[in-house]
Amino acid sequence: PRRHLHAIEVAYSAEEREAHAWLQEYARLRQQNLSDSVERYATEFVLKLLKKRLFSSPVAFLATLEQHEQSIASATKRAAPVIHKPTMGLLRQQIERAEEDYENDDAYEDSTAEVVTATSRLFREPTSVERELMRQMRRWAESASARSDSKTHELINWLENHLRPDGVWSNERVIIFTEYRATQKWLQTMFAAHRFTEGGRLLTLYG
Repeated sequence: PRRHLHAIEVAYSAEEREAHAWLQEYARLRQQNLSDSVERYATEFVLKLLKKRLFSSPVAFLATLEQHEQSIASATKRAAPVIHKPTMGLLRQQIERAEEDYENDDAYEDSTAEVVTATSRLFREPTSVERELMRQMRRWAESASARSDSKTHELINWLENHLRPDGVWSNERVIIFTEYRATQKWLQTMFAAHRFTEGGRLLTLYG
């Protein structure tokens, strides 16, 4: 039989839309007045990763945002500017390694974290407006990580309707893919709160 794809529509909350707007504005400001192509490439990588993490889950976004903030802070506290600034070729190799497929998810996360640190240190010192945007995004992500976001809420509703209609378990099986290990762990916590993990019904695979 032919199978059809059906999208689950998600109505994002006002807070989630605001968080996306903050990141969009932060990206716009950060891409202004770049010193050279190396800083531009580093900036584009970090901003793209932040956007991907934000669309994945608040907890995945929070982890990368905090690392980005800390790396910028440690760089701007130095008395002298970066002496050994990497060449474009070396920076490209670092980023491409981080974007490779890894057999081990922890190794993938460690590699990505190292590149986020290295690239964020190439950023110019943030303005007061940029600092405030990062603070607002961090406060939102900390709060949002403690509960289901709109996308997860719709997913749980779908699971309830298809796996446990009227409170009775069906024989349906579902596979859920996540790109980031942090999102997988977070979803497991959200599912446990809705009793989807009882009786060994949930199996997690990664790597």
